[in-house]
Amino acid sequence: MASKKDVLDDLDFSSDRISTQVRTIGLSVIAVAWLFLVGGKDTPVLRVLPSHTLLLVAGGLSLLALLFDYFQYVAGYVNNKQVLASGERENSDDFKYDYASFMWKFRTKCFWLKQLFVVSGFVCLAISIGAALIS
Repeated sequence: MASKKDVLDDLDFSSDRISTQVRTIGLSVIAVAWLFLVGGKDTPVLRVLPSHTLLLVAGGLSLLALLFDYFQYVAGYVNNKQVLASGERENSDDFKYDYASFMWKFRTKCFWLKQLFVVSGFVCLAISIGAALIS
């Protein structure tokens, strides 16, 4: 059986790993989209060029994922400062998060939006390259 601390530690670890994966996938999608958009001698040869529109959308969605990853951490920082200030004002050693606060909700929304954007960007890239491969 796991203690609450074990579960919170695992949650923290998982959240950090998810953020790292979002950054890795997002930057990779941007790099591959850029490779096909700019072209050059190192560009993989396909029978048909991938759709520039889909490549731009894939890169844009991945950029949004990175942006919301950043926003999530900024919101977390601001939220933690608010919780700390509130606990210190009350002279308490027991700090409590306000799950109804704007910053907590914004932080949570950013977490899920970055998942949506990075997966959508990857799918757009895959469709763009896949369509060029089978054409």
